[in-house]
Amino acid sequence: MIPFFAFSPEIRRVIHTTNAVESLNRVIRKSIKTRGSFPSEDAAEKLIYLANRGTRKLREPSEGG
Repeated sequence: MIPFFAFSPEIRRVIHTTNAVESLNRVIRKSIKTRGSFPSEDAAEKLIYLANRGTRKLREPSEGG
């Protein structure tokens, strides 16, 4: 973590954004890989939507605390 702070705030923002994008890509790749093939493009889009929705729930703070 310490080397991260050696960068300027502008660079840290880019690094943080890249990590978030890579995390989302990993979730999408994992969900597609476990499914294999899709009967239609709509089915693939729905799977990606649901994978993204699941990660968003993990990132949002809970209402109770």
